[in-house]
Amino acid sequence: VLLYNLISSGTIMLFLYREFKFSPDMFDRALLKKMYSYSWPLVLVSVTGVVSLLFDRIFIKSFIPGDAGFALAQSGIYNACVKIAVPMSLFATAFNYAAEPFFFKNAEHENAKKTYADVALAFTLTGTLLFLGISLFLNQFQYLIGADYREGIGIVPIVLMAYLFMGLYYNFSIWYKLTDKTIFGTYISFIGAAITIGLNIILIPILGYYGSAWTVLACFSVMCGFAFYWGQRYYPIPFAISKIIKYLLLSVSLFLVSQTLNKWLDPGIAVMFSINLVIWIVYLLIVMKKENVLKKLNLPLFRRRNGASHK
Repeated sequence: VLLYNLISSGTIMLFLYREFKFSPDMFDRALLKKMYSYSWPLVLVSVTGVVSLLFDRIFIKSFIPGDAGFALAQSGIYNACVKIAVPMSLFATAFNYAAEPFFFKNAEHENAKKTYADVALAFTLTGTLLFLGISLFLNQFQYLIGADYREGIGIVPIVLMAYLFMGLYYNFSIWYKLTDKTIFGTYISFIGAAITIGLNIILIPILGYYGSAWTVLACFSVMCGFAFYWGQRYYPIPFAISKIIKYLLLSVSLFLVSQTLNKWLDPGIAVMFSINLVIWIVYLLIVMKKENVLKKLNLPLFRRRNGASHK
């Protein structure tokens, strides 16, 4: 892999060689210094981010009680079940790639901060719908993995919520890039890495791979908290934080209601699917009602007729 990346980067350099003009005046030293001071903390953010996202697999194999074969099997179960939560991870990652250029492009606009707040709320609404859409229908999604791995299906809602917090972190942390205070990104990332290492070592011997799932959730929720706190000090954005928390709590509560009904009533897969579908639709309707989605969409079918002509 290392050799492949080296060859790839070298080939790109060869194709771009005409763009380089090697001369004493090639570099603007002042600009280079500014770029370096901005970017080196982001390198550390990327490195420590790998610890927060991927080291749980390593810790499971190292700290779970039992022999090496059992530890490897438990790690396999964890990895397989985490794959069901990948859509949330992809959603958060794709959002980050798309949102950062958008945030920078709108940084000088008069209503930029209000726009950032609206984007964070929209992300939360979409993320909670995705969280419920997968968590409520785990009986169906479990068939995406082999039967031997399904015993760990209970970690999926935890990991889904963790990835949702990861996306919220991308929203809350944009301030340090806009204000050139990227060193704060390093602080937050190191806090996340410390939580990942510490809690995995403590929880895995007690809870097994569930300890890793709870650790990922703790890591990204704490990182969210620090990003929001420092952001409000240095670049205050009017996030609808009370709404965000309410939607997060409501989505988790509806999932717990579903779990309780399934445990008490044991209605069977078909009936439970119908109940969960109703729960998801109810949440969707609540979101649409509270946020006036139909009115904001301005669809002709839902416009009020007041005698004026409509396009």
